[in-house]
Amino acid sequence: MSGFTCSSRAQCRLNGLFGTAVALCALMLLWSGVAILTSGAAPLPALGRMAGVWLTLLLPTSLSVVLWGVMRATGRQPGWLTTGLVLIGAVWGIVMLNGVARL
Repeated sequence: MSGFTCSSRAQCRLNGLFGTAVALCALMLLWSGVAILTSGAAPLPALGRMAGVWLTLLLPTSLSVVLWGVMRATGRQPGWLTTGLVLIGAVWGIVMLNGVARL
C-alpha cells in the first residue's frame, strides 16, 4: 500500500476521504469515457466533439484527478481545502452523469 503517512487521527480520516473521492472521480471519468467509445455514435470527428463536450462537463472531476497527481508528485498530504475541492469534483461528476443519463 502506498498511501500518505498519517500524522494524527484526523489526518488519517482526511486522507481516506481524499483517496475515496479521487477514486470515485477516476471511476466516473473511466465510466463516461467507455460509454462514449462504446456508444457507436459516429465517425471519428463526431467522437472528438463528444469527447470535448465530455471533458467540459466533467472538468471539475478531471481537475480532481489532476490535483491528486500533483499532491502525489509533490509528496504533500491533502488538507481540508484540497479534500473539499476533490469532494466538489466528485459531487459535480455524480450530478453530471445522472443529468446526462436522463437526457
